[in-house]
Amino acid sequence: MLISEKNPMMIEKEEPPKKVVPDPAVKLPQGKIESLKKKIEQIIELGRKLSELSKKWKLEIHDPIDTEELAKWCECNGVYLPDVYVTILERTNGLSISCDSIEYINIYRFDTNETTDDKYQRTREEMLGREYDYYINCKPSLGWSNYLMLHYNPYTAELFIERERYKYDPIEDFEKEVLDEAIRYFETQEKRLSQKDQSKDANKSNPMMKWYDKVTASIDDPDLNSDAVLFEPVPKKEIAAWEKKNGIKLPRDYKNWLMLSNGLEFADKIVYKLEELDLENPVTGPKDGKEYIVIASLSEASDCLVFYPATKEVFVLTDDGELRTGDFVYHVIQEGFEYLEDE
Repeated sequence: MLISEKNPMMIEKEEPPKKVVPDPAVKLPQGKIESLKKKIEQIIELGRKLSELSKKWKLEIHDPIDTEELAKWCECNGVYLPDVYVTILERTNGLSISCDSIEYINIYRFDTNETTDDKYQRTREEMLGREYDYYINCKPSLGWSNYLMLHYNPYTAELFIERERYKYDPIEDFEKEVLDEAIRYFETQEKRLSQKDQSKDANKSNPMMKWYDKVTASIDDPDLNSDAVLFEPVPKKEIAAWEKKNGIKLPRDYKNWLMLSNGLEFADKIVYKLEELDLENPVTGPKDGKEYIVIASLSEASDCLVFYPATKEVFVLTDDGELRTGDFVYHVIQEGFEYLEDE
């Protein structure tokens, strides 16, 4: 008998212990699932309200997934999906709520026509074999919320959140850590937009309302390519308090605009917010030596709209130092539209 050089004493070696993949995560109790369903419905309803309050907000939902088909796919491929994910898919196969095309929450659709190679970069045989080396690092994403990626392990149905790049923290309670956070955020946005609508109703007699509506409409006009930015209104009481504190009366049109939007970015114009008015560094008139306060930038050439505090008169101060009679509506709104139409 030849003696092996690697094992000259012919001593039998013990097989290394087999690494066993943990059993899938414990199923959620029915009461918890019912609570999840209510939170999901609440999020969808908030998304619907936001989209009704502002064209910037979009809600995207789909028909629910065929649960029998999903169960067959998982059984056939040795995949365990988190109960949370399945509960969402049972309501809508994919969910997205976004503002200005930036998604705050996005739960991915699940396509049962895809193979495990497509989803997990593993063959069906590898998934069914539940090999330890494969299982431990398999954390595909199911979407994201609050700009943080959400992951799961298809071998164990464990949930993770990626708070830092490639650092996966286990999610102990998806409802509290993810859904409740989303609800708080959407409720805050809904309240803000509702107050804005109420402010608009209170400002129906505001002479700047028609110009505000025109600027707002330009955002969705494909012919204008407007990237106008509007802000929260300033209550009339706050404007009055500012005037009393600083001993300055603001020009009528500028003050009326503030009650609709505290500032404006439109075409090549920037209307300054009330708190941005620089009272410490007024500009000096080129000929009269008077001090003027800047309320808007009119162009990249540094022309600006100013007013004289003693009389509230509005002027255009050009880049070459010329002072001309100004008008808020004409030099900000109307010239802004002329600029967009010429682009």
